[in-house]
Amino acid sequence: MEATEKGEKEVDVWGTGQASREFLYVEDAAEGIILAAEKYDKAEPVNLGTGREITIKDLVTLIVRLTNFDGQIVWNTSKLHWMFHLLSFCCKLVPVCHPFY
Repeated sequence: MEATEKGEKEVDVWGTGQASREFLYVEDAAEGIILAAEKYDKAEPVNLGTGREITIKDLVTLIVRLTNFDGQIVWNTSKLHWMFHLLSFCCKLVPVCHPFY
């Protein structure tokens, strides 16, 4: 949004765009924590997440579209993306917290 508001000609994005990430809205996280505390009765830890990932390239494309940015995206491959995939494995919670998942 800042690049669009400032009329920037380009935005520098670190990496190749091939890495992927999972995002979880904070209110969904809070609801999931409450549900897990109420319904999950095992001792081992669990992950809370969406189980869905998006590539950085697809995320940048979405942000460009939603902010009406008409400049150029420059993929700065000299900057490392430290982990290729970051996705929660949350299958332990699905049986107890469905339909949240």
